[in-house]
Amino acid sequence: MTTKKIIAVLGSTGNQGGSVAKIFLSDPKLNKDWTVRAITRDVTKASAKKLESQGAELVVADINDGKSLAKAFSGAAAIFAVTNYWDTMSKEREEQQGRTIVDAAKVSQACA
Repeated sequence: MTTKKIIAVLGSTGNQGGSVAKIFLSDPKLNKDWTVRAITRDVTKASAKKLESQGAELVVADINDGKSLAKAFSGAAAIFAVTNYWDTMSKEREEQQGRTIVDAAKVSQACA
C-alpha cells in the first residue's frame, strides 16, 4: 500500500484555502494520492468540522506564529499558502505573514 502525500492547506476554512481543500477531498484522482491537512486557527468551526467529516486532518496553527506553522507543515509534500490582509489591513503585516510561512516551511523541511 502506498502512503498518501500530505498537502498542508492554510486558510482551509476560508474561500481560497477551502476551495483547494475541497477539490483535493472530492476529486477521486487527487484523493487517492493526497491527504489534506486543513490548517486553521479554530478547529471547532463548522467549516473545519465539515472538512474533517470529508476526510481532512485538522491542525491548529496561525500564519503569524512560525512555530505552530512549522509543526503543521511537518511531513507535508506540498503547501497551499495564503496570507490574510483583511485582519489588519496592513501591507507590512501581510508581507511578514508571507515571510513567516516561508521560514516555517524551511524549518519543517516540508516539500523536501
